[in-house]
Amino acid sequence: MGANLSKAILDEVTFEMADLTNINLRGTFIFKSVFAGARVNSADLRGANLVKTIMDYSTFIKANFREADLTKPNLSNANLTEANFTKAIIIEANLSKANLTDADLEQIDLSKSILKGIILPKSIK
Repeated sequence: MGANLSKAILDEVTFEMADLTNINLRGTFIFKSVFAGARVNSADLRGANLVKTIMDYSTFIKANFREADLTKPNLSNANLTEANFTKAIIIEANLSKANLTDADLEQIDLSKSILKGIILPKSIK
């Protein structure tokens, strides 16, 4: 099990290139933080608020974003394979070239997002 930062406030924190595998960020408020190039696999981000967060070139394989609020995130070139985005809000997101293979996108809101070159789950192609 990884570190437990549930319900923490992470305002303008840099996790660039960090290994955060199995971290618990459930219910955490993350504002203008940087996860660029980080490994955040199997992380628990349920109900987290990730506002203007930079997560490009990062890996969130099997991460759980259920009911998370990702407002204006940069997820370009991110590996989101098998991530759970059920009921997540991902508005004004940059998902260019993101890999969402086998991700759960049930009831997701992708309003005003950039999806150029995105790799989608087989079930919605």
